[in-house]
Amino acid sequence: MLEVPAASELVYIGPSPGWAPSSRLAFYGEEEAEQYHHPNANVQFRVREKSRVAPWVERFKQFGLNYINFESELSAELSSVFPEIAFGFSMFGTKSSCKYYDGTPCRLDYIWLDKHPIYFTRVNFPSLRFLSARVDSSGKLCAFVGDNASLEHLGITGYDEEVVNNCGGVCSIQIADAKIEAVNLMSDNPNITTAWLHNLSGLSTVAFLEKWPSLKHLKIFYCPKVTDFGPLLALPNLEKVEVVTNKPPKDLSLLLELRKRGVEMGGGLRLPDNS
Repeated sequence: MLEVPAASELVYIGPSPGWAPSSRLAFYGEEEAEQYHHPNANVQFRVREKSRVAPWVERFKQFGLNYINFESELSAELSSVFPEIAFGFSMFGTKSSCKYYDGTPCRLDYIWLDKHPIYFTRVNFPSLRFLSARVDSSGKLCAFVGDNASLEHLGITGYDEEVVNNCGGVCSIQIADAKIEAVNLMSDNPNITTAWLHNLSGLSTVAFLEKWPSLKHLKIFYCPKVTDFGPLLALPNLEKVEVVTNKPPKDLSLLLELRKRGVEMGGGLRLPDNS
């Protein structure tokens, strides 16, 4: 799965942070655009005043970008930089200043929107491989996913049954922060090899995983009502299971059986060594 650059690879731009600037590759204040000289950099952009963004945009266009993460309030001001980005961007926050992207189509690989619905179409990003976004009521996410053959990973904040059932050639999926009791799959999807269920407080069954027969890596994080791991025994290709929970299940026998079958167990859940 595609991963963003590590903190030590980022060029920080913004006001003085509460951590040591030395933890980043380089550090620039909000008004130091003229001193910026990093070609194809990975940028952590934290400029707060919109009036100070324009000089940075010009520098990014001059030197190029590999990756940038920024606050959603600046999405409109930074959208003209998207064609200059080689890898992708992460947008934090829920109140985007850009209602829709109407710029030049971009060949980005990676877009991560923090709890924000998408505001673009497949035409805008035709070769996108990694997308994480909040579900929306307009069907835009469903249309994007169903029509995008290049998409490999889909992260969903919330739950949309239509999206999950029509995720095309996606091989990695994350479902997070949804109050659902079950995931309803209409048919088998042999493409899914990695799944991450995160903070699904009402989820009580993982029986639906049998519809993903090619599943190799499963993460179950903070899904407290999931206590029956029996359906995992029916997954012939399962190689690794990670379980993170505040309250470990009382019955660990099925997880122990998985380990006996050669499935790697992770996530911090302690299993007896002699079983």
